[in-house]
Amino acid sequence: MSNIFNFSGTHSIVKLNVFPWYGYRNLQNYSFVFSTFTEDIELKGCAYVQVRIIHDSKLLAMDRDVLAANKFIFKEGNLVVNEFIEIIQEKTRFQTLYIAVLKGQVTPKKHIYIGKRNLLLYTDNKDGEGISDKYAAYYGKEFEASVKWQEARLKYEIIQQMYILPRKNPDKNFTDQLKLQWDEQRQIVNELHELYEEASRNEYMEI
Repeated sequence: MSNIFNFSGTHSIVKLNVFPWYGYRNLQNYSFVFSTFTEDIELKGCAYVQVRIIHDSKLLAMDRDVLAANKFIFKEGNLVVNEFIEIIQEKTRFQTLYIAVLKGQVTPKKHIYIGKRNLLLYTDNKDGEGISDKYAAYYGKEFEASVKWQEARLKYEIIQQMYILPRKNPDKNFTDQLKLQWDEQRQIVNELHELYEEASRNEYMEI
């Protein structure tokens, strides 16, 4: 994640303030980072926008870059981030979609024009019968996969810190158990990262 704030782009951080009150606190620990790239793009009024979802603890560790970024909080209606990015809210009786409308888009490598892209950020579903206040809330496919990978990565880092922490008279059984958990969690992180890469892969990304 070291290249989130690439120096050649303009970066905007958007925090969604739309989550259900109960049961979804973990969703509130993430923000979207929109990176707009216009450098070397010859087509007038066009850009390539990269969208990533990042755990807030990681953003806090990048304080200099975060201070330089544009910052927004979105609750309802629509939000114009810049000329290429608008976040909209689409409501039905039992569902609310939060969508990033990316305008004037080109492919990242050869800058081939692809026009407007609609990217699902988050879905808030009430139960289909509408007879209770039960929710099914989740991020868009690629962002959901990213969150699962990042949650596993955070757990891996906690186990890692416990394992390498110097101890006076360390208990070998405890140390061995931590090492086993560390290795198992590393495998989980690698598998979830592969799933994230698959979920976020788009044909135009290779053009």
